Amino acid sequence: MDRRLGFVCLALSLLSCAGNQPGLRWVVPEKFNGCIAMEFNVAGAPALPLEDGKFTLAVPEQSGAFQTSTEPRWGEGLRIEHWRQVGQTRERIEPTCEMAGTLNHVERGTLTLVKCFGQVSRSDCELAGQGRVK
Repeated sequence: MDRRLGFVCLALSLLSCAGNQPGLRWVVPEKFNGCIAMEFNVAGAPALPLEDGKFTLAVPEQSGAFQTSTEPRWGEGLRIEHWRQVGQTRERIEPTCEMAGTLNHVERGTLTLVKCFGQVSRSDCELAGQGRVK
């Protein structure tokens, strides 16, 4: 009986941690039209800052591929938000397209997420998903 109680306590502990993990917030500039490929868990790359309990990726003015040492705990508990920075305020948006986990670098232990925002063609989305970000 003690084993079952220990297992239940462990399971509840893990579930409560998943709900409290930092989320992931993408913030794009007001007139951004393009794709971003962000490779996570890259040794030596800068960490994403925490803002209001969320890892925050401030998207630069132009498309490109970027790296961070941050390693969010992937899974159902990870909350991902997308915002457009308009002056001093932010408005919630959805990506034009996204390829979550399409580029998994097993040999390096990293994962790349690709997201496109704004006026982006379907072919640009597909190219970005193949690692060719314009």
